Amino acid sequence: MIRSLDWCSMIQYGVSFFLLEKLGAVVGVSNLHIYSAMRGQTLEEFQKTRNQQVLYSVGESQGMSIFDQPKIDTHHHVFDPINFPYIADTAYRPEGHEIGTVEYYQSVMQAYNIRHSLIVGPTSGYNTDSRCLLDALEKGNGRFRGIAVVPFDSSLERLAELKQAGVVGIALNVAMLGVDPFIAFDDMMGKLAELNMFAAIQVQDDQLLALMPMLAQQTKLLFDHSGRPDVSAGLQQPAFQSLLSLGDSG
Repeated sequence: MIRSLDWCSMIQYGVSFFLLEKLGAVVGVSNLHIYSAMRGQTLEEFQKTRNQQVLYSVGESQGMSIFDQPKIDTHHHVFDPINFPYIADTAYRPEGHEIGTVEYYQSVMQAYNIRHSLIVGPTSGYNTDSRCLLDALEKGNGRFRGIAVVPFDSSLERLAELKQAGVVGIALNVAMLGVDPFIAFDDMMGKLAELNMFAAIQVQDDQLLALMPMLAQQTKLLFDHSGRPDVSAGLQQPAFQSLLSLGDSG
């Protein structure tokens, strides 16, 4: 498999794709060569399906490396307990290597050519205290947007203030809090729709099924972690099919 660069067989055998990338860089094969081979296509055929005709790998390839590629970070947190202490009753307090201030993250952006990012206000540590998130958005020079955790009874005016500060959506952490608090969430969903903001939803297993009537409103939806389906239940499980149906209705 390795000598013949049989990428599909290596994946089926359990090799991590990150290892395949590194192997490709060593033997001078780009990521797109790997992708096309896994689809049973030539590179030329595969390139016709892409918007940009560019080759890249974790090593240098045609003058560009994975570090040079412009990127958008779609989900990360900021933790700064020195300047923004955690709330008193938080169940978990990130510490040590889990702490990442906005200044630290800006260094990461420079190192990896991250152009923009979506900062998600964490339930752990801060919950509905958005001061750390808002401080980060203010320091982002227009490159950051945010998802905030807010009290369920937040007014339209408060949501509009958050939007003005760079918050584009509100987190619904169903996976942590359970389904019951969100069954009658129509008022908040209506406010988000009025402000053209996202409902950023994290569910797991079959939790999505109970929320489907509420999600019928014309509110923009964003699902964390692909809806966290029960992988052992297969592709036809009702919750995953419901998630796909939301994508189809778009």
